[in-house]
Amino acid sequence: MTNMQIAVLGICLFASPVLMIAAWVFVACRYLDYLESFFENSKIVVGNKNNLSGAGLLGRVLRTGAISAMLSVSQFCVTKGLVDAGDVKAVPERIKRFMLWLSHLLLFVSLAAFCIWVGVLRR
Repeated sequence: MTNMQIAVLGICLFASPVLMIAAWVFVACRYLDYLESFFENSKIVVGNKNNLSGAGLLGRVLRTGAISAMLSVSQFCVTKGLVDAGDVKAVPERIKRFMLWLSHLLLFVSLAAFCIWVGVLRR
């Protein structure tokens, strides 16, 4: 594989965080109120809503990212008392899968695979 092919592939993979943030902006503009309606008893969501409600689009994106991260490590958040266990169970599975797989794990796996692949190719 030539250096040009590796460069094009690298640009595509390293552009994926931009796509992830674009997905967060879309979810923040469209579905944030729907997502937050599931977490009425959760300290972290209510606190973020109170603190970041006046921050405009950036505040909405930060709140969406916090919900996404919280769903990624929901057991930890329940153990620490940041999220009510009933609230996490009330979230539909399709939303959990979208927030977890699309925005976090898929991005991480693609970047890790690319770095490993380039490391093997260069040797």
